[in-house]
Amino acid sequence: MKSIWTIDNTVLENIRKVIIDNKDSELAKERKTKNIEKKGIDLSKNNVWKVLIGCEITSQQKSGEGSPTDQLLKSNSLLFDFNYCKNNYDFIPEELKRFNLRRYNKIAEWLILIIKEWELGEWETLEKKLTLLKKDHSQEDEKQVLNYLKSGKYKGLGLKQSRNFLQWLGLSIYEIPIDSRVIKVLENCGCNFVPGPSALQDDTTYEYLENGLQMISKELQILPCELDACFFMSLGKKNKKS
Repeated sequence: MKSIWTIDNTVLENIRKVIIDNKDSELAKERKTKNIEKKGIDLSKNNVWKVLIGCEITSQQKSGEGSPTDQLLKSNSLLFDFNYCKNNYDFIPEELKRFNLRRYNKIAEWLILIIKEWELGEWETLEKKLTLLKKDHSQEDEKQVLNYLKSGKYKGLGLKQSRNFLQWLGLSIYEIPIDSRVIKVLENCGCNFVPGPSALQDDTTYEYLENGLQMISKELQILPCELDACFFMSLGKKNKKS
């Protein structure tokens, strides 16, 4: 079975307009500075731990402004102190519950398993892989790190959140997290192939759509991480107008 995703000039021009309207946003500028120019990247254990927590909690609930996830991520919680957490396992579910997070017990279970893996040497392995992406690298390098993250040692990091993890740290350029927001922008631009959000749980569908976005980026002379930022910001502007 073959599937053909046709992107005509009208769709490309609509996407180009999204880029033009949002290329000077703070998020797009941050992607250029951090992800592309590799400035200000923090790979300290505590920062990587905080980003990992952010990915785990946002995979289970909404993360908009004022939400429980937003409140936690903006707090000075000891949950972001790796050494404290590794010595106080009971604190993890209690703190997640205190911020009214859904499925806090499951998230805590995943985080505790990751702590144990890190203590057995996986932190050093992860640090080496992330450091490689801090330098000039290829799309294949990113895929190799993503495969490592999805190998089973990082419960909760699937197709989207493994990419979100790298993007949040400022390490990814080509591999981007895709969710309903990306699909919404594509629909608004008139794309003829737009899978439902549930279909993105399938590896083949996800990568098919991601490959299409990478081709669009190349055609419009923008890197995928910048395109993603423009898509994200375009929805923010629309929501403010409505």
